Amino acid sequence: MKILQLSKFYPPFWGGIESVTFELTEGLHAKGFDCTVLCSNTENLTVEEIYNNKYKVIRAASYGRLFSTSISPELLRIFKKIANDFDIIHVHFPDPLTALALTITKTNAKIIVHWHSDIIKQTFLLRFYLPIQNDVLKRANLIIGTSPKYINESPQLQFFTYKAIPIPLGSAVQIGENTPQRVSEIKARFKGKKILFGLGRLVYYKGFADLIKAAVKLPDEYVVAIGGAGPEQKKLLTLINQLKLESKVFLVGLIPQEELPAWFEACYIFCFPSTHASEAFGVSQIEAMSFGRPVIATHIPRSGVSWVNEHEISGLNVEPSNVEELLGAILTIGSDSMLYNKLSKGAKARYEALFRPEQMVASVIRQYHEVLSLQKLHTQYIPTQPKVSIITVLLDSKKFIKDAIESVLSQDYPNIEYIIIDGGSVDGSVEIIESFRNQIAVFISEKDKGVYDAINKGIASATGDIIGILHSDDFFVGSNTVSDIVKCFIANQTDAVFGDLQYVGNSKKNEVVRIWKAGAYKPDLFYKGWMPPHPTFYVKREVYEKLGAFNTQLKFAADYELMLRFILKHQITLSYLPQFLVKMRVGGASNRNLSNRVKANMEDRKAWKMVGIKPGFLTLVLKPLKKIFQYRFFNQSWKNTQ
Repeated sequence: MKILQLSKFYPPFWGGIESVTFELTEGLHAKGFDCTVLCSNTENLTVEEIYNNKYKVIRAASYGRLFSTSISPELLRIFKKIANDFDIIHVHFPDPLTALALTITKTNAKIIVHWHSDIIKQTFLLRFYLPIQNDVLKRANLIIGTSPKYINESPQLQFFTYKAIPIPLGSAVQIGENTPQRVSEIKARFKGKKILFGLGRLVYYKGFADLIKAAVKLPDEYVVAIGGAGPEQKKLLTLINQLKLESKVFLVGLIPQEELPAWFEACYIFCFPSTHASEAFGVSQIEAMSFGRPVIATHIPRSGVSWVNEHEISGLNVEPSNVEELLGAILTIGSDSMLYNKLSKGAKARYEALFRPEQMVASVIRQYHEVLSLQKLHTQYIPTQPKVSIITVLLDSKKFIKDAIESVLSQDYPNIEYIIIDGGSVDGSVEIIESFRNQIAVFISEKDKGVYDAINKGIASATGDIIGILHSDDFFVGSNTVSDIVKCFIANQTDAVFGDLQYVGNSKKNEVVRIWKAGAYKPDLFYKGWMPPHPTFYVKREVYEKLGAFNTQLKFAADYELMLRFILKHQITLSYLPQFLVKMRVGGASNRNLSNRVKANMEDRKAWKMVGIKPGFLTLVLKPLKKIFQYRFFNQSWKNTQ
């Protein structure tokens, strides 16, 4: 298996994403995977190297950075040249450059997006970047989020959670021969005081100013040491001087990777006071946990930071930018030895259970194998005149069944297999059906377990290439409807076709009271309450054979569950036929009364759970509300319905 890790940078340039990419690549190489890393260089020079005599790293020449994004046309050129040499491309987001590379160069490789964080600060530029990012997310075979909390709360992932799974980041800081000596030197430097250690780039969202302000009221037994460099350094130094904390707070500069173990070992508490959702995870938290150090972090909305540091298990979480709470948490842990020991053991245990790099690598490898084994549903080519099986199910439908039958029999398409499944009618429906018996391919009349059980009997009886369902109180808009559906199948070689629907009155079948114009399908529409009009939904029989029929556990929402399963989960190919196909009489089971509507909405929620996908926050509210726009007063499309 050949893997390309596509990252912004790579060590010796160290950052959160680079650390994870490094751990992942090292772990994959150790397991025998053929790995290559493509990233930007920090200078205008392309370098190809065998990193530590293990695997290839290609650093593409860069003209510098603009808005934290490398300007590297060379990376785009190299990616285009090598993209199809790999089985999997594992790209680490956010990074506009690598997103652009994947957008302009199509590849046969499977795409896995490792979602480290949303883009938070550059909101204006995000408007221009978002279409590129969404293009990659739509094409991705899998999205790996760093925590379940981040996946569920990220606004930029909200329409893609159905293909996202959480794999916590893993990181290990290796203790070296000189670590014990460096620990002694660090403790001696601060005269044996309790070291509150913070680590990270000195940027706006790290919250180090809050930690400095909290130090004002700290007892003299504490010192604060902050490791890192960045654009906020001068501001932080000024703040330290203004508060006269030169002997209590120290900016110790950029700490070499090999010296980090000594700092984690020497510190008393690790402080992670980040303030904004730009901080999505906090790798340094888990590195501190690996040394059994309690962590003080923050409850940041739309961030996984507080999930990483489990409150009162591995440390304490406080509100961001709340200096008093931060100070209180430090003093609470520092003044209670039993609590300190509990959190110390809890931090170590949480690291061992969730955040070891071997666990991350093993989880990613499982996903690699699954992505490669989950081939897109491939179905047979539609012939020039496919057989279409149309299924009608009924129970005591004497009033309307004749209209449905005549609607099918009047179709000008010559290759129709008509199947009728009756649930044991006693109102005279059977006699009407018998009068057309010689034109009906299959007729079954027996008790069933409900409408979806009856439909499944029809599907099991069907021999056609394409299967459609016409309920007993529905009828086709015209005699050429099936012909038009077949033409759409043949032209697009698609797995399913759907169109628009008209609702008509019970007594006046040509009086349109509502219209349902579906519109073309996009992957995010289900999350906005959309679904195709189920009476217009025609599917290859092969799809039913491979993915199953209707789930009879559901009384009202089995059609919704089936569409979620077929379209959203298994991503069958789908074509929209922009015309009215079926007229449906008002008064379906789910809409018959308020009680049924409530039950249907509850089943809608259950349908999402059954297919293993989480709906959007407002999905199940928007779904029934969309029906408002099917009425004349709200819909400008009415002029085209008659």
